[in-house]
Amino acid sequence: MKWIVFLLKQYQHTTQIKNFIPKNLIGCGYIVKIDGEEIYFAGDTDNVEEIRNIKCDIAFVPVGGTYTMTIEEATELVKEIKPKLAIPMHYETIVGSVKDALEFKEKLKNIVDVKILMK
Repeated sequence: MKWIVFLLKQYQHTTQIKNFIPKNLIGCGYIVKIDGEEIYFAGDTDNVEEIRNIKCDIAFVPVGGTYTMTIEEATELVKEIKPKLAIPMHYETIVGSVKDALEFKEKLKNIVDVKILMK
């Protein structure tokens, strides 16, 4: 397996988001290239303008809501960036449940393949 870190996508929040993320916080996500596939890991983020032009084959997208994107925001992002596969994350830990992942998958049915990784 051959892999390299391809891109560190940095963004700055210009407004306070959800009362948890302070204004002007610098955040980032990662794009890793493994065997020719580009994998985007959004991390703890919201659907901010700076990530809407990401190009990737696989997208790990948070759906927990409280500290990250809601299911609706995550669905909107995936529809914009159009990966081949979307994998919901950041649910069933501090907040959210597997129901969030299932709803995310249902909203993207016939649009993008979604795989739920169970514990």
